[in-house]
Amino acid sequence: MGFGPTEIPVEESITEVQPVALVPATTPPSEIAAPPAASTHAASSGTMERPERDGRNLIVDTDLYTATFSEEGGVLTSFVLKDYKEVNETDSPGMQIIRLDGTQGYPLGFSWGSIVPTTTFYTSDSGSVEFRDNKAHFVMKGQGNGLEIKRSYSFSKDSYLMSLVVQVKNVSPDVLQGAAALHQFGSPAVEDNLAKRFLFSGPAYYAAESKVEIGGNEFKKGPLTVTGQADWTACECNYFMNAVLLEPGSMESLVVQSAGSDVVQMTINGKVDTLQPGEVKTYTYKLFVGPKKLDLLQSAGFNLDKAINYGWFDIIARPTLSLLNFFFGIFKNYGIAIILVTIILKAALWPIAQKGMKSMHNMQKLQPEMAKLKEKYKGEPARRNQEIAKLYKTNKVNPLAGCLPIFFQIPVFFCLIQSAVHGCRITTCTVYVMD
Repeated sequence: MGFGPTEIPVEESITEVQPVALVPATTPPSEIAAPPAASTHAASSGTMERPERDGRNLIVDTDLYTATFSEEGGVLTSFVLKDYKEVNETDSPGMQIIRLDGTQGYPLGFSWGSIVPTTTFYTSDSGSVEFRDNKAHFVMKGQGNGLEIKRSYSFSKDSYLMSLVVQVKNVSPDVLQGAAALHQFGSPAVEDNLAKRFLFSGPAYYAAESKVEIGGNEFKKGPLTVTGQADWTACECNYFMNAVLLEPGSMESLVVQSAGSDVVQMTINGKVDTLQPGEVKTYTYKLFVGPKKLDLLQSAGFNLDKAINYGWFDIIARPTLSLLNFFFGIFKNYGIAIILVTIILKAALWPIAQKGMKSMHNMQKLQPEMAKLKEKYKGEPARRNQEIAKLYKTNKVNPLAGCLPIFFQIPVFFCLIQSAVHGCRITTCTVYVMD
């Protein structure tokens, strides 16, 4: 996959107050990923401190997933779902969301201008993570270049939501300046199944009440920069996503670029901050890594449920999917659930279908008279049509009434397909209902 600069910008808008621009960047990716930063002498003296040992891994084990964080950069190196398998086999491992080898980078890298790089070593406050009252957290600390960086992760045992709070403290005698940036890496090609033909995989964001999906062709010529505030950014695959939920004012720009092969890098840049000696600046990020189940996304807030796009039939597809999930929860059989939903939909459309059938039956009764009119006015098509219309009016028959069932059933049929495609993860012979 080749990437290079392009010349023609494409303008978008995120909010009415602050415009959004989706433009190909003309500067190298390394310059885009780190926003401009200015600092005093502390920025140019030395590097971030590092102990003389290899970084340890911290494992967070919940009811839903097992996540691994590294002291090398404080990043997320592994995220394995417990309720979803890689393949349809008894001994199959759980679904791995982080499909990276670390060559390009890992999710949740943090930088602060040019002073704090993503490769900063963060020493953990403990070697293990334990849950108390369904909650857990751990702290990582790094320092150098006149700064102390404190990363605090928080988790719930029964939720895919987690939080990252980063505190940057100026411990130098100088005034320092920089902009916070959270670096996300992901591989959209997580699953190889039939659904990839119909569902989006890749980087996306939601802003100004609209979801924007960025296809690979859009940044093949170079990185793309989106300016303004978004509700969330994410790297999506067919049925799972790694998303950052953004508080108002926490994002100045988003840079999307290729990191090589099928890996996408998304850099969320904040505004430039100035730190006086002893001053602390706090940056808060909410994170969602898990399945794209509608109820989970709705409970997360930030319009994250808009990640599932049902197209034109959204208003019908969502309740249909909820009904499908309701029956699946009772019978634990997807085939039975589809049959029951189909019966309910047919019952709901029965009055319309009956009206159409009655109209078709009345049309059949008029066939002999219509045949006579056609024969009588064979050479006068205009007169023949007038007499046939008169015949319909006299007998109170609407020739279009027979089409009513089809007119209403086709949208319902398509919304049922949309519900099944978006709501079920199919692997070989197994169907997982995603919502």
